Amino acid sequence: MKIILTFITALLLTACAGNSPRHNTAYALKYYSRALDAFRQKNYDNALDYINKTIEANNRIAGYFELKGDILARLGNFSAAEEAFTDALTRRSHYDGVLEKLGDLNFAQKKFKQAVDYYQKAFAQNNKKLKLLLKSAEAHVQLRHYSIAKNVLNDYRNFSKKQKVKKSALFFAEHARLMFETGKYFTVITDLKAGERRARLNRNLVLIYIQSFYNTEQLEEGYSMATEVYRPFLKPADVHYFRALYYFNMKNEKDGRTQLQLALKKGCTIPDAYRMQRQSGVKQDDRLPEDVVKRFLNVGYDFNAFLDNSIGEKHSGKKDARTAGS
Repeated sequence: MKIILTFITALLLTACAGNSPRHNTAYALKYYSRALDAFRQKNYDNALDYINKTIEANNRIAGYFELKGDILARLGNFSAAEEAFTDALTRRSHYDGVLEKLGDLNFAQKKFKQAVDYYQKAFAQNNKKLKLLLKSAEAHVQLRHYSIAKNVLNDYRNFSKKQKVKKSALFFAEHARLMFETGKYFTVITDLKAGERRARLNRNLVLIYIQSFYNTEQLEEGYSMATEVYRPFLKPADVHYFRALYYFNMKNEKDGRTQLQLALKKGCTIPDAYRMQRQSGVKQDDRLPEDVVKRFLNVGYDFNAFLDNSIGEKHSGKKDARTAGS
């Protein structure tokens, strides 16, 4: 009987060992390196195949799951990417980089409440990463939580002062966006003048910059910016919209209508152009075209920018893979 029990125990141990995950460090590192190379070369299908082999060989390393999440995000499979990032967190809970990526992933899908939660968790782990506050502020702006966004930006000011860090161009851009949404257009102008000294403005910021000049009745300055200074950053339809706005404000209905028609003909994506069309008495479909956002604030805004930046950051390679699970 004792011999039989010993035999059965041996069989069970063998079965358990056969079903346990492999932990072949050298094999895993080899395929991780290949996955990383394929990822950097934007060969994402091959990268996914390599990282799956990596994890099959060793499923204890958080960095492996992080790279898998990056690959899946690049492939547009956001739900699977979120699962991979979550798997990374189960292996290394103190991982602010992955928490930030989860925030960016949700932000890109316009799940702003979830994005805020992840940004807050990431900042709690690493309060030197002040850009997390700016991302959180933007998510609150999207949620129309303007008072909260203002408080978050105040936190940014306090932390930057404490850490002796200069305010970034992104701070001025974010504050300008909040001020635009709350109707403080003179402050928008001040912010973006400061911001453009630090970094070139993108189309979204140029649009709200010029619009703020119109909204503060600085018509000549706004017209000059739209037709000359910032014209290379704008689409032709944008320029026609601002010309139309100028002429309507100058009570020149004929030229205003002409410019508005040109803006719409060229596919204007500014929602105010369609409101202007209704006010001018021109018949139109009550619905906005599909590619036109409802809020001027978001015209030309890139909701994938945060994610593109965070998953585009280079992995540190083999050393990171060895230590990421700790």
